[in-house]
Amino acid sequence: MKSRRSWWLIFWAGTLCVMAALVWVSAVVLELEQRENIARADARFQESLRLALWRMDSWFAPRLAREAARPYFEYLAFYPQERAYTKILNVIEKGEVLTPSPLLSQRSEFFPIYFQINADGSLTSPQVPTQSQRDLAEATLVSGELIDASAALLNVVRAMIERVDISQRIGAAETQLAAMSCEPATPPPQVANAPSQAFDQQVQTKWSQQELSKRAQSYNNAQKAQQPSSQQLANQDGKDVAGQTAARGDFSAEQGVNEKSAREEPVPPQVTVGSLVPLWLQGVSTKHESAVEGLIFIRRVQVGDKACMQGFLVDWSHLRPALLEQISDLFPKADLALLGQIGQSNAESDRALASIPVTLRAPREPIALNSLITPARTTLGITWLAAAIAVAATGITLRSSIIYGEKRSRFASAVTHELRTPLTTFRMYSEMLAEGMVRDEAQRQTYLNTLKSESGRLATLVENVLSYARLEDGRIVTHVQSTTVAGFLDRLQDVLRRRAADAGMELRIVNEAGDAPIALDIEAAGQILFNLVDNACKYANQAADRTIELTARLENRGLCLMVLDHGPGIATEHARSVFAPFERGPHKPGDTIPGVGLGLALARGLARDLGGELTLDCDNVDHTTNGACFKLRLPIR
Repeated sequence: MKSRRSWWLIFWAGTLCVMAALVWVSAVVLELEQRENIARADARFQESLRLALWRMDSWFAPRLAREAARPYFEYLAFYPQERAYTKILNVIEKGEVLTPSPLLSQRSEFFPIYFQINADGSLTSPQVPTQSQRDLAEATLVSGELIDASAALLNVVRAMIERVDISQRIGAAETQLAAMSCEPATPPPQVANAPSQAFDQQVQTKWSQQELSKRAQSYNNAQKAQQPSSQQLANQDGKDVAGQTAARGDFSAEQGVNEKSAREEPVPPQVTVGSLVPLWLQGVSTKHESAVEGLIFIRRVQVGDKACMQGFLVDWSHLRPALLEQISDLFPKADLALLGQIGQSNAESDRALASIPVTLRAPREPIALNSLITPARTTLGITWLAAAIAVAATGITLRSSIIYGEKRSRFASAVTHELRTPLTTFRMYSEMLAEGMVRDEAQRQTYLNTLKSESGRLATLVENVLSYARLEDGRIVTHVQSTTVAGFLDRLQDVLRRRAADAGMELRIVNEAGDAPIALDIEAAGQILFNLVDNACKYANQAADRTIELTARLENRGLCLMVLDHGPGIATEHARSVFAPFERGPHKPGDTIPGVGLGLALARGLARDLGGELTLDCDNVDHTTNGACFKLRLPIR
């Protein structure tokens, strides 16, 4: 019992260690899976965030690039043409022809008002002409109500720029941008946190400057191109001149006028246009319903020795929903918030747009961590199931091993006891007979019969042990013989009756099958019946009815042999245990019934080896008296 308890303590200690290790591994694996899910969700969020910023910048950048490339003179309601001609190619004096600015009649959804801050600090707009220009605009291009609405927006801009020093703000931004790009603080500057947009602005601004320079250079080119023609006309004789004049007609006179005009035109001033700089003008309050959040884009313009600033107001109330619409499929609940001035550090600068100083605020979607079926959980579930099966199998194996060891121990003890009794009897009786101590012939015969009985008992014990060993090893060899039921019983009845007589009992054989032919292993079947009769002799020899009944009949194309006694019987709860090896069934303490618990186990094993079955049949027992009935079914070949 102590050894059994030790083995179970070792088993449970090992089981607890395995379970603790599995719990730790499971916790680590689930934590790693959770971290991996969070990392994947964060990567997807960052990728969606970059895509959202790219979409908004890609949508707004072309609009901003068009404004950056806009010529400086379009910020005047009517600007004079540098050169104009009549239908007959006569030069019109500079300033005589005025062209309406495209901004005069243009109304943008996102840029409601364009403005220009002159060198003297005055604020004008190409959409708000004054005096006679307004009369001309109302008569030909726009209505007065539209001009009044633009004037109201211009007052909003005026209220914005009066609160701050615009020149200082632009200068600070240009200085910071120049320091970031390692370039001199000259236009066009690079917008902070927006390399791609700054590059587009630089390209568009340089293109605009090149166009303006081409327009200024055209005057010099025209003057140089006309110079050789005038010299040739001066050096030719009068005859050639008269001939060319007659051939060209009136165009020669016009050409001379044009050449003179080209020589007298001055060289246009150098024009420098800076990049558009976004500025948030906070703290602006206005009662105008069209007022926006205070975002303007402004640039420096240098025309010769004259400087000004040009820009436009952004209608943030319309631009913001338009930007968010571009990313509605990625972030339906996103929002845009003020980032601050250009170059200002901000914790959310990685979410800032390249073209507008705003940052994207997109809520993260909750991470689904409560899914029951995941790769890690599936693996852990299989591992736990395998561990549980392994522990259960180990426990069952340990229990079976302990029980089997205890049975073998009991078997060894019983065999030792069973062997000691006949050996002791053999030794004592043989010594007495050998030394001539038994002189009475009747007593001498009694001793010889006892030795014969003990030798038979010893032979039966040894044969059962050897037969069970061969059965366990699968070394039983079947010898099938053809006979009849009557012949089979006649061959066994002497041995069976003798065993019953030794126990003081009577064997009664009932053959209901007659001379039906059968083919079976007679030796194996005889050993089964002998063990059943021997079992009845051991446990029913004290009954009032000391008769053992052996009945043979044919059932379901097979031979059925029943051995019935009238002893104490076997309880139903012990019907299965009596066939277990080394198990002798229920018996009272102090019982002297011999045996090692192999008779019934060997009998059932031999029956199954022959293709039959041995069972305890309680239906054939007369319940008015006690008794046990064993039924042996064997196939007939």
